[in-house]
Amino acid sequence: MGDAQPRPAVGEETITGFLHRLASRSPTPGGGAVAALNAAQAAALVAMGARFSGAGEGDSAGLAAEIVDAADRLRSRALHLAADDEAAFVAVSAAYDLPHDDEAARQRRRSSIRDAVADAAGPPAEVVAVAGELVALAERLLPVVNPTLVCDLAAAADALQAAASTAALNVAENLRGLPADDPRRRLLDDVADVAQTMQRGAALRETVRRKVES
Repeated sequence: MGDAQPRPAVGEETITGFLHRLASRSPTPGGGAVAALNAAQAAALVAMGARFSGAGEGDSAGLAAEIVDAADRLRSRALHLAADDEAAFVAVSAAYDLPHDDEAARQRRRSSIRDAVADAAGPPAEVVAVAGELVALAERLLPVVNPTLVCDLAAAADALQAAASTAALNVAENLRGLPADDPRRRLLDDVADVAQTMQRGAALRETVRRKVES
């Protein structure tokens, strides 16, 4: 049957194919995967900007090469996180499908749903961390970026802000039902600096806007 055919990994399918799945009546992919892909796009834009900057030799060339390597690594990591987010919510869906014919089964199902949803907070928490690393790279690149690509750096800032905002919200939602002493709630601490990441992204974009309008 068609539904049984394996589908490509998130990083290997076409944009059209992903958007078709995103628009479908299916729990995956969802906002978490979109956040991870926003981070991946931000990383790609930073890498492109660095590849076109720091020509020749010297400190700027070395900085550009360093940023390329880091941004490429973060792009790969973000793509894996998009796949991880989908896998986590496949597990959530499976928990919802558990039998609930009697009280014991209902309790097992409730516990499984709570645990699966909480476990799904892992990938978006990592997306927030990726966004934080990306804004630091973009800040380092800005002084030496090729002037023709400065707006692409602003686009990267916008994309990483969207990634961080959505991912942090998903972490909070997924952990909402956990008791205060559950160790998984430490992920809330891991994303506590998301506002700073977004402020830095907004500041970078504003710097670019002033450059363009001056």
